[in-house]
Amino acid sequence: MKVAVNLLWVLLSVLGSVALAHVVGVINPHEKVNGLWLVVATERKIMSAI
Repeated sequence: MKVAVNLLWVLLSVLGSVALAHVVGVINPHEKVNGLWLVVATERKIMSAI
C-alpha cells in the first residue's frame, strides 16, 4: 500500500512539473496566460472535490 501511495505522489509531482513548464512557456511559449488559467482552474476544481 505504501508503494502505491508513493507512486501516486511521484505521478502528481511529474504532472505538476509539466503543468508548471507549460505555464512558464517551456512547452508552448505563446500560451502563457491561457496555460496559467487552465492550471489554476484545474487546481481549484480538484480542491473543491476533496
